Amino acid sequence: MKKVILSLVVASAIAVANDYNFEATVAGGKTYYSSDIGGSGVENVATGHVSLQYNDMIIKPQFAFEGTIDTNYKGSDVETGTYSIFLNGVYEFTEDGIVPYVLAGVGREDVRNGKRVNFNDTILGNVGVGVKIPLFSALALKLEARYMKRFDGGEGSEKVILAGLTMGFWKKSTDDDNDGVLNTVDKCPNTPAGTIVDSTGCKKKAKIIVAPKPKVEKKVVAEVQKKEVAAEIVYIKGINFNTGSARIRNQHKNDLNKMVTYLNDNPTANVEIGGHTDSRGSARYNQRLSERRAIAVKAYLTGNGIDGSRINATGYGEAHPISTNDTRKGRLENRRIGQP
Repeated sequence: MKKVILSLVVASAIAVANDYNFEATVAGGKTYYSSDIGGSGVENVATGHVSLQYNDMIIKPQFAFEGTIDTNYKGSDVETGTYSIFLNGVYEFTEDGIVPYVLAGVGREDVRNGKRVNFNDTILGNVGVGVKIPLFSALALKLEARYMKRFDGGEGSEKVILAGLTMGFWKKSTDDDNDGVLNTVDKCPNTPAGTIVDSTGCKKKAKIIVAPKPKVEKKVVAEVQKKEVAAEIVYIKGINFNTGSARIRNQHKNDLNKMVTYLNDNPTANVEIGGHTDSRGSARYNQRLSERRAIAVKAYLTGNGIDGSRINATGYGEAHPISTNDTRKGRLENRRIGQP
């Protein structure tokens, strides 16, 4: 039997849920059966869903249970119900904001009174996609679509719509302001959420690095000595991004405004912008994402009056990390604008 599940679930807020070792979901909805299940067909019925997910891994294991009750076979007085358990692996593409994800796993579906109408127990293959949308505090909206293949026990398909709540619990660390620096070494314990910090937990500032001026050549034209003006090359670094995003965060706009002022005061200066990513996702995806990040910074400068011909924007993908990709803090440092 083929089974398709469409879930609308309220879950713990994305940035918050990832700061907890576990998140638990409780949901309810309705199952829609195809007409070929159980001979004369099975009536649509209310469905319940609960799941537990462990978050402190790249592929997050999830245990889920779903059940239906008081289901009737069309044209029959036989009642039935289904009880399913699943073990899934969940991969989330980002850690902040709106989080798309995919999942895959296996499960077992038990059917009450199914043998009377050829609706039998079965092993299920399970794949799906979804998205988590933050709401407030520890809550978020979760949208999910799943496809399930029945390996034995007959044919058929099902569609399920669910809505519920998820709560994160058992916090991962004693990092109260969630800046990646533990309280024991955090010299700025109340850093606002999303702030890029150094190893002491205090805010990092974007830096402007000006490369040395090239040597000046002198040329004689029509016996008039003229000196070529040397253009200095300016590199931008210290600008970081949320996972999967090329949007410039508000905290960096003041630094970029200073760059605009600098470039206006130094009309011979040209700008090199290098975009980078962490290692999550495919190399092809990260290359495009790094280019989008570099272009976003270029667009900000040109939008503030800087001639685009003075700006070179290049994406380097995930090829030049400056920190480990094994920690949240390290990945944040690698999602940046900077030199290769």
